[in-house]
Order: sequence, then C-alpha cells, then structure tokens
Amino acid sequence: MADIIREGQSLHVRLTLAEKAASVHGDITIAVADVVAIESVQDISGQVHGMKLIGARLTGEFAIGTFVSKGSKVFAVVHHQHRDGIRIRLNATERFSEILLSCDDPASVIGRLSEHYA
Repeated sequence: MADIIREGQSLHVRLTLAEKAASVHGDITIAVADVVAIESVQDISGQVHGMKLIGARLTGEFAIGTFVSKGSKVFAVVHHQHRDGIRIRLNATERFSEILLSCDDPASVIGRLSEHYA
C-alpha cells in the first residue's frame, strides 16, 4: 500500500513496486504550498470516477493510476480491502487536481502530515 510522508515543505507519496508498475508512474512529490486540503474519506473506492487514462483498475479489487473526469485529473492508489482513505486536493498549478489514497487510519495519516490540513 502506498505511503505518504511529509519532509519539510514537501509531501512524498511513495508507491510500492507493484503500484508503480500498475500506475505506470513513480513516486510523487508535492509542495505543501500546493495543497488546498487533506481530508478523510469514507468509501474511498467510490471516489474514483471517470476514464482510466493510465494505470490499472479491477472492479472490486483496486484502482491505481491516473483517472480523468469532467476536467479533473486524479491520481489514485486505492485498494478496495481498505474502505477508508484520504483525499489531497491540489491547486490548479499541479498536474493532478487531487490524489486519492486508501489507508487503514486516515485520521492518523492526516495528523502526521500536518494539523493545518486536518
């Protein structure tokens, strides 16, 4: 499962080797200044919409990669066995409008990243 950490003024989304292969993408680094909000999401798999541009999706199992819908571009690493997750909303200067990540304890992840975005 992907991990996200904060180092200084950057957030780093670290993908597993399998997630890199499935998404055809490497790890992602985002400037904290480009983050609009980080929020906890229930039913994270239900938040992945649109056409898969690059990546892999198996209904009921996972959605990993870049998805486009109604002018938004979302990078998702969602494993369906994890019901909850986090949504990172990004400003318009970033290549993605948001990033969706499944995780076991969204509140803990958000707390680690920054109390400002909780």
